[in-house]
Amino acid sequence: KTDDKKNDDKKESDSGSTSKPSTPSTNTTLGLPVSHATVTATAWYYPASFGGGWHPGIDLANKTGTKLKSPGKGVVLVRSYDSGGYGNYVVTAHQVGNDTYTFIYGHMSKQAATGSTISKGQTVGYMGSTGNSTGPHVHVEIFKHKNKSLSKVVSTYKKNYDIYFGLGYNSKGNCAKVCRLQPQVYYGLKYYQTF
Repeated sequence: KTDDKKNDDKKESDSGSTSKPSTPSTNTTLGLPVSHATVTATAWYYPASFGGGWHPGIDLANKTGTKLKSPGKGVVLVRSYDSGGYGNYVVTAHQVGNDTYTFIYGHMSKQAATGSTISKGQTVGYMGSTGNSTGPHVHVEIFKHKNKSLSKVVSTYKKNYDIYFGLGYNSKGNCAKVCRLQPQVYYGLKYYQTF
């Protein structure tokens, strides 16, 4: 599970920042899920100022209603609610070469419909503070499904996408089939960076 309750520091709920905006890395095929935000927590651990602890994704903060975008052409795999932490969440899937990447967006205020075909940059929902959250942000997790086509991933997870187990939850990098990536590494972002 995410542990966003530890993000009770004021920085988590700030919609703005006095730090100078910077440009994230652009050497990836899949785009960022939001245009303007501040990185308030990264994977694998929360910052010490938040009490530390396991954190499987990256938190990007802005105001409620900020558009969340598809990082690439693909589909909305799951649209659901998780009372254990994620709140309103969406899972999108995107094929890049022989691999498919899935993205979890948590704490959303509104979500796109399941089964929708999406293009890169298309709105898949809006930032919020649902579930176990102390301020408006989106919690993003990225999984790489090695050598699996989009259609195979869609058929495998048609009814349920297990956001807790079975998808490399404890993986720290390379894995044979599915592994969890560190979004800040994938995008070249740093803690408390504003972009």
